[in-house]
Amino acid sequence: MRPLLYFTLCVVTVFYHIDYTVAQPTTYPPTITPSAVTSTTSLTSPSSSNESVFAELEAKVETFFLELDSTPKTAFENLLRGGPLADNATSETIDTLRTKLTDAKIQCGRYRGRERIKADAIGADLVLMRFLYKCDRFPIVWYISFYRTPTTTGTQPGQWTVISVRFDMNLEVLAL
Repeated sequence: MRPLLYFTLCVVTVFYHIDYTVAQPTTYPPTITPSAVTSTTSLTSPSSSNESVFAELEAKVETFFLELDSTPKTAFENLLRGGPLADNATSETIDTLRTKLTDAKIQCGRYRGRERIKADAIGADLVLMRFLYKCDRFPIVWYISFYRTPTTTGTQPGQWTVISVRFDMNLEVLAL
């Protein structure tokens, strides 16, 4: 009788653990849960139109990364230009980002290159991108979200602007 009770307790514990782990929220993107994303086009099945948009936005990010070493304030201003963050970003906000980046670069070393990790088109007017900013000692993960004003009948779509930019060194999130 005793072994059967022990086995039952172990099984209940395992099922509880599995349910608890699956119910954990994801950390990226912070404002969009996976259930809220209904139409995702990732690089695993690229369409030619998405790939051209991804290339255009990646070129903008490449310029940002190159400017970041020499003129960080200008790099952030150029990346955010024309978007809602440029209107709301005070020099204090940009200075805070620069300070955090300077601290991270002290730990990580000099910039050596970048790699696009992921690019997702959410609908026609939202693109979420992740980049690995490769440094001497440790990489930095950049998350950049682009948005453009949707088209209406007979009008051209708006320009792509950055609506969110952040970075961290949490590499485990890349496996999600």
